[in-house]
Amino acid sequence: MKEVLFTGSGSIYQACRRLLPCRKLSLRRASDDALRQALEGVEVVVHNAANLHCASVEQAVADNFLPTVRLVNLCLERTPPPRLLYLSSMSILADETTYRPVEAMDPYAYSKFLGETYCLKSALPQVCSVRFSTLFYEDPTKDGLSQLAAEAVHHGRITLLNGGEACRDFLPLDVAAAYLMQLVRRFPRRGVVNLASGRATSFREVSDWLKQRLPELVVEDRPAPNGKPVLHRFSPPSTEWVEPIPFSLEEALGRYLQKLQS
Repeated sequence: MKEVLFTGSGSIYQACRRLLPCRKLSLRRASDDALRQALEGVEVVVHNAANLHCASVEQAVADNFLPTVRLVNLCLERTPPPRLLYLSSMSILADETTYRPVEAMDPYAYSKFLGETYCLKSALPQVCSVRFSTLFYEDPTKDGLSQLAAEAVHHGRITLLNGGEACRDFLPLDVAAAYLMQLVRRFPRRGVVNLASGRATSFREVSDWLKQRLPELVVEDRPAPNGKPVLHRFSPPSTEWVEPIPFSLEEALGRYLQKLQS
């Protein structure tokens, strides 16, 4: 397997580099010549760079979409072009198979919609758009599950909203990385794949798991306006794309609690 090039250095890259030889090059900072040189001999490019906090459509297009166009064009200069895995976003979806109306997308989602559709309509012979369900990063600054667990350990108290009725399809980061590396190895065809567990978990369930492991935990509840819906009902990924990776979210949460307590 030749080296895999990532265009960003975030958590997904860090998790993937533990599984396969990978290197990174900042798409924002690299010149065209530096990127051309980096692409030499690379079999797969994983485009994972994105600005999540865009204040306007203009900023989102400039930060997320236009660099994607640049990357695709530079890949097409090579013969044959490398295979491209574009990391998209579930925020562009109304359900697991249907795009949201463009007018309903926030700036970030719109830029990812443009990036996904551009890559799929480009002349690249092998391109796959990958969308993850809600990732469990084991980092309280990045996802609500990690934040809830950290509050439970460090403060002995958590607060649920509306009884913890909100649900997510949680996918641990290491499982997501393992799926992504399967795609790097297999890359069965051109298209789009949703990587998800296929199981919705409520924050009430999470609080019950936390309470079992931390009997002194105080669980409070408060009403709150319903925010923007987050997709949480997905089918497991097709075996045409990846082999299933069984895991227990409860056990993954338990391991994270042990890390927090150590």
